[in-house]
Amino acid sequence: MKTRHIISLLQDNYTTVKVEFNTNAALTYTYKVLKSDNYKVGDTAIVETAAVPPKLKIVHIIEVHDVPMIDTDANFDYKWLVQKIDRTQYDTIVENEGKFLLAMQEVERTKKKAEIKDHFIGLLGDDTEATKLLENAVIDLNKGL
Repeated sequence: MKTRHIISLLQDNYTTVKVEFNTNAALTYTYKVLKSDNYKVGDTAIVETAAVPPKLKIVHIIEVHDVPMIDTDANFDYKWLVQKIDRTQYDTIVENEGKFLLAMQEVERTKKKAEIKDHFIGLLGDDTEATKLLENAVIDLNKGL
């Protein structure tokens, strides 16, 4: 056992997670996390890399361990995961924008439909029989949909 892992063995308030980086899903790494942070598979998080100088990178959690998975013979230090990325506000904004765009498309479609109908009714003038034929043709067009 490497002495560098003694602290990990003595701590009780954490577990480990396996993560993959966006750039290379084939490589996975294990990081320490506080149990109280309730990480789940699928969470996106930030870690500090071993690069010199260290860099922050985005990772995806692919495993959450029930108990810490510490290899006491490993020749590296287990790092702490920096922070979970909370996408709640971002996802809500993007969803609301999507709903708005769909509503605007429906407004445009409804407007165009009314313009087309008004155009033909304008061409028909006072011919109520032709107007009725047009209205019935539109009704028939939409049957079975």
